[in-house]
Amino acid sequence: MITLKTDIKTKSGTQYNRLMRKFYNKIPAIIYGFKNNNITISIFLNHNDFLNAQKKKNFYVLPLCLLLENKKYIVKIKEIQRHPIKSKILHIDFLHISK
Repeated sequence: MITLKTDIKTKSGTQYNRLMRKFYNKIPAIIYGFKNNNITISIFLNHNDFLNAQKKKNFYVLPLCLLLENKKYIVKIKEIQRHPIKSKILHIDFLHISK
């Protein structure tokens, strides 16, 4: 299983996301689909780590493990939004898989 380290997203908004993409090389993402609660978790992924993991076989098929503040979340990629011209990743939606 591929493991990616994530950071919690403390602010929201378009300008903040653009700043994080441009200067800190982070991809905004969200984890949703928790069974017990109607909770969504906003996170950031390192762009280079994600691209390196993306090169592995069956990346889009197998579940991923996201590490966030010493907790592991088993997720699947639901949607990846890309820039229409540059093909740069703008946002990722992860669906939480219950154990």
